Amino acid sequence: MREVTGRQEMPSSNYVVAVCFVPLIATPWRSQEAGSPGSVNLVYSVVESEERSEKANFESDGDSSLRFVWDFVIGPVLALLPKRSRDRVVTREVAWRRAGTTSGLYEALGAVIALVGWYLFEMDRLVGAGVEAWESGRLGEGVTEHQIGATALTLLALHPVTWLLFYFFFEGLVRLCSAAFTENTLGSLPLYLSERLLFWAWHPEQARVGQTVRDKAASFVGAIRERAREVTHKELPDEVIDRRDGADEIVEIRASRRKQDWDPPRVVRVGEVYYRLEQSWTSKGERPFRYQLRRLAAGVPGRTVIVYQRPEEEK
Repeated sequence: MREVTGRQEMPSSNYVVAVCFVPLIATPWRSQEAGSPGSVNLVYSVVESEERSEKANFESDGDSSLRFVWDFVIGPVLALLPKRSRDRVVTREVAWRRAGTTSGLYEALGAVIALVGWYLFEMDRLVGAGVEAWESGRLGEGVTEHQIGATALTLLALHPVTWLLFYFFFEGLVRLCSAAFTENTLGSLPLYLSERLLFWAWHPEQARVGQTVRDKAASFVGAIRERAREVTHKELPDEVIDRRDGADEIVEIRASRRKQDWDPPRVVRVGEVYYRLEQSWTSKGERPFRYQLRRLAAGVPGRTVIVYQRPEEEK
């Protein structure tokens, strides 16, 4: 018989370890059976997140490389095209300001390199031909090497290839400055003219070549006629006519010279009164330029308001 006392026996240490750690070990498997994420799922999620991070970094590096190619290789070449052609060819977003600036820089540098090569090639050929003619006596007596060199340089300067290379140099500078400072990506002028000619040939109903030529010719003739009138006729003070159109006050100004920036519907301040420029037209007489203004109910001061003084107020 074992003696029974009021003191209970303590469990062994192995039993305590088993009781404490078995539930912890069994928890992930119970969690998986229950459908909730456990420790094993957590490990797998960490691994998958690392793989996704590495894949994102790889794709980011690929996008950066592709963007570099578009901005400094493909973009500058496409920037030579007119805007209409670029919009049809390119379907992705491109930093056209950077590509246009780079394209203009490439064009100017390429023209300089071509000019140097052309100078070395052509000057060597021209001077060699001149020296050969001088040695054979075809140039006569008294011709010096300096005269041969000056003649060769003159012929080089007058050569069409020299003019063409200088054109591309200055065009590159213009395109570079336009893209860098005004964010306007200009294409190459020869390509633009070619694109316009092809468009006019394929779509004559949309191009309206005849109407465009007539409008340009009429504008050109009108400008020449206006300039000739300014030379042959002296400038006269404006004639201001006040009249009423119902309840509205109308001011008509007749001038011997065209007023710059007087385009409807600009606001004109005459004295302390504001008017709306309704229309302008050209007539005959000593003051052919006519402007009709209608008084506004309230003043609208601003930086774009035209300030006009009557002839009697200027005296």
